[in-house]
Amino acid sequence: MESNLLTIDEINLILKESNDPKYQIENLVHIGGTHVTIQRISKKTGLILIKGNDFTGFDHIMYRHHPASKVGHWKIGKPTKLDNPSMFNLGTVPIYDFLNIADDVYKPENKILEKNKKPEMFDLYIGKSKNKKNKDIEFKLLLYKDTRIIHNLYPQKKSFNKKTVLNQLRQGFSSGSWNTMSSIHKYSIPYYDNLNIERAKVIITLNINNGNEDWFIQINNSLGLSLNTQLVHSKVVKSYVDIPFRLTSLDYHEDLSVIEKKIKNMIAELGKV
Repeated sequence: MESNLLTIDEINLILKESNDPKYQIENLVHIGGTHVTIQRISKKTGLILIKGNDFTGFDHIMYRHHPASKVGHWKIGKPTKLDNPSMFNLGTVPIYDFLNIADDVYKPENKILEKNKKPEMFDLYIGKSKNKKNKDIEFKLLLYKDTRIIHNLYPQKKSFNKKTVLNQLRQGFSSGSWNTMSSIHKYSIPYYDNLNIERAKVIITLNINNGNEDWFIQINNSLGLSLNTQLVHSKVVKSYVDIPFRLTSLDYHEDLSVIEKKIKNMIAELGKV
């Protein structure tokens, strides 16, 4: 992992670049670039948010700790299981809110020495920031040693994490289609293993004429080929939303824990992992 963190030369490059007056322009954000690209600098504290990569900076914070990401974080072992890092609230706006939270945490009295696992590499701060409901949430902020370059930022507790049922499969982004001839909305929610092979899929069909909604579960083998499909739930809905809104709901809001328990049971019955 350490080989994916910033080198001394890269840190010095970022610190030199941070002196450019353009980074003091209000609300200016630099998107894209390389892992050393500065995205934004706080006018309040001078904290520097870089693009980074999977292991440091904005990309790391976003992929590992923001629920909008569907990236799987795996603990390799026997069996290989999903890690469950603490998540931001879904309403947290990337970049802007990240820096605002970091500003609140970055105070001399919040610098922690005894809980810092890598004091030779990072400075650790633990402090509170108010969310949009004016509630105090505690966060950890890690900066590269003796700099204001943000390595990581995340909530202390897992208050915003979704309930975990499947620890060997990750949920992917849902997809949807509309058959105008049959008036059927069809949705698919894929579940992948650590090799990114689709091992299960939830299929939802909604007849928008009569409101009949059916939920199916498809279990796949280690090659991603279908082994078994079962109807597991049916109901009649009185109203429906357009496909883009339902996709957002399926990805982030609907409680799928009951369905995921059924997936787990079906896999166990088939004797497939």
